[in-house]
Amino acid sequence: MKRLSALLSFLPLVSLAVAAEPMRVGDPHSPAWVAASEVLYRDGSFKEPWGLSDAIREQVQKQSMAFALRTAGLHEDLEEGARPPRDLCAGVPPLNPDAPSMRSKIFYDPRIDHFDLTVLTSRVAVLATVSDLITGFRANGDPGLLLELSEVVPLHHRSALPAYALIPTDQVVIHGRVFCADELRREYAFQRPEVGDRVVLIGSLWVPESVVRPWFYYEGRFSVVRGTKAGESALDWATGYEEDTAFGIGNTPVPSVPADTLLGLHEYMDELQVSGLFEWVDSRLSDPHGDSEAREQFIKAWKSARDAGCRPRATRDEKTDVWQLDCDSRTIEASLFAPPDAVDGEVAVP
Repeated sequence: MKRLSALLSFLPLVSLAVAAEPMRVGDPHSPAWVAASEVLYRDGSFKEPWGLSDAIREQVQKQSMAFALRTAGLHEDLEEGARPPRDLCAGVPPLNPDAPSMRSKIFYDPRIDHFDLTVLTSRVAVLATVSDLITGFRANGDPGLLLELSEVVPLHHRSALPAYALIPTDQVVIHGRVFCADELRREYAFQRPEVGDRVVLIGSLWVPESVVRPWFYYEGRFSVVRGTKAGESALDWATGYEEDTAFGIGNTPVPSVPADTLLGLHEYMDELQVSGLFEWVDSRLSDPHGDSEAREQFIKAWKSARDAGCRPRATRDEKTDVWQLDCDSRTIEASLFAPPDAVDGEVAVP
């Protein structure tokens, strides 16, 4: 089988035609992100639109007014979408990296440690170019950037092709005013992408708006192609851990990443694709990407297999034409990955 990375060199780059930029992402009445043009007038003052969360309403109003009072319009020439110095933030606490950590329950998910599982349960895995930065606000009131994508190429044959990606930002210029993430202890260590950068996006998808969420630390991964390593295009990974660190949440597990070069990532995806796992997961779960009890059980079973020292691979039984999960030439116990429709206590062999 030819290597996927070789095949990709012959594929046309896919440019998605989108009728209009999404003004809201997620539930329209309780959006995960809303465009700045929905919330602010061109002079940076608040619009009072419908359906915003209290967090967005309070943060945007507070910071917009605080910046206007503090600067008296001295920074109206700030470039839209730029990342300004932190000392221009107004209406948020000053940075204090030595402040006590915030109290937070650290949530563990097996996808933190197992990149195979992240890819198999993510609807999107692509390489794309950032063609525009669209400013806006996330549900918690912090600023967020919607990356408009072009030249989108799938990293495996099951990936959807998104038109946009949503990422957080610690501070950003919107309509001549500076808006900043609240409660930060320190600035994000990750250098955000800019227009023209090539990015790797792996994660869940808001289907109606064609928006991928690659930053959330256990559901996806995000990388910018920057510089070279050993003569190959290098990957600068962001995993969501940077956001928790900036907010002062300690002891957060750092998610795994499979490769530090683009070539290494292509080779990893090639190996995963020929393993048969995509087909096997499809045979186990009617929708590998949708929230369900069966999907939660599958993720827990995967962790049990890995804890037992197994990196699962799948093979098709030539006699029965059924996909079977193997681990170093030994079949994993059938009950471990039993389908959700088992009858009378019996389970089918995966």
